[in-house]
Amino acid sequence: MLVPPPHSALIISALRSSRLSLQSSFSLAAVRAPSLSSFRWRVDVSISTESLGKAFKPTVLCEVGTDDGRTRTFEMPVEQFHNLRYSVAKVLRNMEEIERHPIMRLAFQADMEAFEKGDGTE
Repeated sequence: MLVPPPHSALIISALRSSRLSLQSSFSLAAVRAPSLSSFRWRVDVSISTESLGKAFKPTVLCEVGTDDGRTRTFEMPVEQFHNLRYSVAKVLRNMEEIERHPIMRLAFQADMEAFEKGDGTE
């Protein structure tokens, strides 16, 4: 960044000393989508419709609550619900594999050691 060495040492020590407060303030100020706080679902079976006499078609009625207090309700076919379940399970499995990878553990450990070493020495 072309910062002279005496100034870069001051910047690094200031960042290390206030790292936790900077991270918390950045996470609070970040623009993000609301988080999922609740997810409820049930299977509804429509026995008949106006156009068909007997339908017996199951659908999944989902109710999603977000951390900002809003609740959304939507309906989907059973096949789409199974695709949603499969996709969520696949993403969770991939996240676990990434977290278990030796490089990630080494990177996390190196980050913690650098943080602890730089926290009290400068």
